[in-house]
Amino acid sequence: MKQLALAFKNEAGKTRHMKLRYVNTDLDPATVKKAMEEITGSDLFHRDNEKMFVTPISAQFVETIETPIYKNDLV
Repeated sequence: MKQLALAFKNEAGKTRHMKLRYVNTDLDPATVKKAMEEITGSDLFHRDNEKMFVTPISAQFVETIETPIYKNDLV
């Protein structure tokens, strides 16, 4: 499964991450950038009275590949 990993700077200048599952993997950079700008402009996410997402930094698709090693069929 692919996830969309978004990185932002918060009000303190620290990097904060948002990961979204079940995303359209055909998104183009302009669409993702616009969505990230809407997130920063929404003023919805706060932690300890600090805005969590102030400046968009990056976005990338992350794919996790699981390789089974062992499975107990008796369980």
